[in-house]
Amino acid sequence: MANVNTFVTQQLIGPYALDELPAPLQITFKDFQEVIMNLTGFTATFDIIRLDGATPAGIGAGTATIPTPASGLTQYAWAQIDFQTAGMYRGVMWVRDGSQRYASEFFEWFVRDSLTTAPSL
Repeated sequence: MANVNTFVTQQLIGPYALDELPAPLQITFKDFQEVIMNLTGFTATFDIIRLDGATPAGIGAGTATIPTPASGLTQYAWAQIDFQTAGMYRGVMWVRDGSQRYASEFFEWFVRDSLTTAPSL
């Protein structure tokens, strides 16, 4: 029987400004004994929802990868659309290989209105 008293951890990141494009988010997967997992043969996805309203269409369109599978490292390269609507967000990295799937802890962040106009790139 599943343990119904299991709690999910979360990590706060940011805050970010509208139209900001931060460095990719890197997450290392470890097992319950804190041993790094080998993710060879796995694929990754990063799912995002908005906690304080409707989730904007297209959000989470960045690229989730596993750059070094043997070291358990995953990465999400943010998309510009991820930071175009102010609000509170939650994301989770998923890895799967067809027979198993694992989720990271939750990441939460706030996207705030810019105090100035963002410079062009």
